[in-house]
Parts: sequence; C-alpha cells; structure tokens
Amino acid sequence: MPAIIFGLFYPLILGILFALPSLWERIKLQQAKGFKVNKFLGVGLPAMYILSSPYLYYGMRLNLLFTRLFSNYSTEAGMLFSFLLGYLAIDCISSKGKA
Repeated sequence: MPAIIFGLFYPLILGILFALPSLWERIKLQQAKGFKVNKFLGVGLPAMYILSSPYLYYGMRLNLLFTRLFSNYSTEAGMLFSFLLGYLAIDCISSKGKA
C-alpha cells in the first residue's frame, strides 16, 4: 500500500509544481481571484476517481465501476491522471471574468 500511495501522490505534487509558475504570474498581474468550477468538475472529478480507484479497490474493497480495471492494469494512467489533477487544481485559479 505505501508503494501505491507514493506512486500516485508523487505525480500529483509534480503537477502542482509545474503549474506554480503560471499561478505566480497570475498573482503578480492580480488575476488570481476566482476558480473555474466547470473545468475542475469536468476534468478534475474523473481524474480524482481514477486516482482513488486503487484505494477504493484494495483499501475499502468497493467494487465500483472500473475500479478493478484502473487499479490492476493501468498504473501509468493513474500516474498521468494524478499529474493532471495536480496541474488542474492550480490552473483553475484565474480571474472571475474568464470561464
């Protein structure tokens, strides 16, 4: 279980670190005042589901839709979606006028 945790949260932290320079520029230009909820719900929630599927399958023994597939056969997909979720969490912070 610690290998699963490290393998999925390490790319999440890398995704956050990749998005920090653009967030810093938006803060300097005073454009970081809102959050793009639609973008986060459309891309972030499916990424969060794929990211949490190994925990749901191995930790809680829940047989939800595709949890066995994502936990057994696609560790690369979990890492990719973990990176995407980390990047998206910071990238959704923008000005309120932009959607």
